[in-house]
Amino acid sequence: MPQDVPPGETAASLWKELDASRMRLYKLVRAADAKALAKRPPSGAWSALENVRHLLFAEQLHFGRLLKGKTDFSPLGMTGMRAKQFAPVGTANPRLEEVLAAWDEIRAANRKALRGRDDDTVRRTIYGNTHHLRIHTEVIERVLDSMARHG
Repeated sequence: MPQDVPPGETAASLWKELDASRMRLYKLVRAADAKALAKRPPSGAWSALENVRHLLFAEQLHFGRLLKGKTDFSPLGMTGMRAKQFAPVGTANPRLEEVLAAWDEIRAANRKALRGRDDDTVRRTIYGNTHHLRIHTEVIERVLDSMARHG
């Protein structure tokens, strides 16, 4: 995750950028066919839905480091790694709207918990999470494009 936040960025401006990137992703995946979202490409890489599930998990992981107490990870997320501390992540078989609803709840809780904080750690976390989201959005676009072209 990149650590160098552009000069002059505030937590508020970074939250706004993160929210805009997330809404772009929501629009993309909500416009896709449910079967295309769930189907893995021939390479065996994650499906578009699995990428979205990973982004839900990543938000919990990235922002959970800034919050007090233990993070209870959602079973709707996907880690991309095998680690006992993340159980029961990845155990559910959700529909897209379930994942997005859980992500919305997590986002609201993170924003509430971090309200008023504008330190370097918070800014770097928001900036890094936005970067991560954009990378996965590009992957999702490629996966969905491939599904549209090759069924």
